[in-house]
Amino acid sequence: MRFRSAFITLLLSLLLFIGFPVLAQDLVSKRVAPAIATISVRSSGNAGRFEVVGSGIMVRADGVLLTAYNLVQGAREIQVQLANGEIYDHAELVASDERRNVAVLRIYATATPFTLVAMMDESDIGTETHAVYNTGGRTMDEAVGALSSISLADEIPGAGTGFRVLKFNAPVRAEAAGGVLIDAYGRAIGLIAPQPQAETRNYAIPLHNVVGLLRSVPTAQTASSAIVLAPIPRELNRAVPVFQQSTTQLAPMPQVAVPERPTSPLMPAGPGSAVVRDADQAKLLVNSKTLFVNSRSDIFKPVQLLNELRKKQEFTSWNLSFVEEREVADLILEIDHVPLTWEFDFSIRHQRTGVVVATGKIYAWGGGDGAQLMASRVVEKLMRVRASAKFDNKTETSEKPVR
Repeated sequence: MRFRSAFITLLLSLLLFIGFPVLAQDLVSKRVAPAIATISVRSSGNAGRFEVVGSGIMVRADGVLLTAYNLVQGAREIQVQLANGEIYDHAELVASDERRNVAVLRIYATATPFTLVAMMDESDIGTETHAVYNTGGRTMDEAVGALSSISLADEIPGAGTGFRVLKFNAPVRAEAAGGVLIDAYGRAIGLIAPQPQAETRNYAIPLHNVVGLLRSVPTAQTASSAIVLAPIPRELNRAVPVFQQSTTQLAPMPQVAVPERPTSPLMPAGPGSAVVRDADQAKLLVNSKTLFVNSRSDIFKPVQLLNELRKKQEFTSWNLSFVEEREVADLILEIDHVPLTWEFDFSIRHQRTGVVVATGKIYAWGGGDGAQLMASRVVEKLMRVRASAKFDNKTETSEKPVR
């Protein structure tokens, strides 16, 4: 009897061990699937109907998407069909990078599903990758092997020169053009845009290398159109988090008077001059007056962190207020949760410039026991950034950097 129980337990464990990676990959590919669109074009020689040429990736909530430039080059009209079946007949080519074979399209829609853009570096080499694209109205998930290198396109005959590519082991099909390359966590890491004359199709354009091209397209919705970088996943503590109710009563958010500050548009000083946005983290932080808190996790509520942040005297001394409306905030504090772990990441971004001021992480069951720890970590990170602020003798400020 004991032998039979042990055998059944071993068999179930083996089935779960084999089945979990398949289930996990299915889940991560479904995470990016709503952002995959179908691209059709009507060329000058084919005025009758649209012809499907490939896929596209929705990367912003205001209808901005990426695709391969050669798919839409010279097209008289471009049509975009979203994963939910909606069709937009008048897509506009708003930006392009012909060297990298990347095109930016826009459809005039709001609240479109989109995927996050992930950063990649040499430490990610070896991770398993999949190509997700749309063909015949169906979303396809094709395993293309491990990420073998991050190298220059010069090494691939016919691919072009002067830019970096993500190389993977197995070549993709021709119909995968315009699709997205994802890693084992479901993060969008590359645009599948091989040149037609390239001798191999086993490479993609790193998405984080075209973020600047995306930011050159004016946003239609300030609150939801900013490019957001996906957090870097961690391999440790791959445990299933347990939901825990907050042990403290959540206080209602009081109304906060948003300080009105006169602003004037940036203008070039004269011929040959250019306006350069300030990218100094410390100066942006010191000059910020309002903060909005958001969370992408169901087990860590924004109000839980807000209750703890309001207890910190540093925010009063910094003259930094909390607001309920994202549009009026100088800083956006975003809470994120790494799936299947106890890890919660946070990032603080200057909304107008998109500069990330500070980042950090904690390990907790949820917002109930993690809010106090995260609030302390936020204050610690902000103090370090403010301490690095440097002002010249002509700049007058009413506060000194916190040491």
